[in-house]
Amino acid sequence: MNIWTFLLSTFIVILVGITGTFIYIKIDNKDFFGGMTVGIIVGVIGGFLGGYMFDLLFKLPLLMRLQDIPVIKHLLVNQFDINFIASFLGVWVFLWVYEYVSEHTERS
Repeated sequence: MNIWTFLLSTFIVILVGITGTFIYIKIDNKDFFGGMTVGIIVGVIGGFLGGYMFDLLFKLPLLMRLQDIPVIKHLLVNQFDINFIASFLGVWVFLWVYEYVSEHTERS
């Protein structure tokens, strides 16, 4: 992987994090502690970490059968080495955890 592919894939994961955050906020209609900016930061971090952590799930034999479906195969294995499904799942899980924590935190 050369440096340009790495930078482009990093930019794409950042866009996935921002897009996932906007979709999550529009569906959920709740305010985060810290506002939209903190939500975007948590979404981008979730995109990176979740993309790598949940990518391990797609290596299981049961989920390897998903690669037989052409559209899903392109989302799982592509030229940028980004698992879009795992990255989007990471955004949603990290935002859900952040929302749960921010609801149960006292604000002064």
